[in-house]
Amino acid sequence: MTTVFYQLECEVMCKNHAGVRKGEVGDIITTHVPVFADISPSEIQKIQDEVSNIRFLDLNKPSISKMDEIWAEILFGADAGTCLEDACRLLRFLANRRNLQ
Repeated sequence: MTTVFYQLECEVMCKNHAGVRKGEVGDIITTHVPVFADISPSEIQKIQDEVSNIRFLDLNKPSISKMDEIWAEILFGADAGTCLEDACRLLRFLANRRNLQ
């Protein structure tokens, strides 16, 4: 939930409310969640090893964390780097746009 991918999804799906995101039940129901049964034991171990390093993002200046890199590799394989950079760029744009409203 702290990855740039989840935060980007929240920015897109949730409503703007006084400069913050407001999620409702309908928004949560449509959230994309990985099928954990499809994740290999070694990938799960990588995630577990990184859990203690989770930190909150500055959405206006998101930085790529090791957890982001792990999930990008799991979700996008060879396209992980490109997808991660795109997600960061889009998250920055949407968060800054929300703050201006």
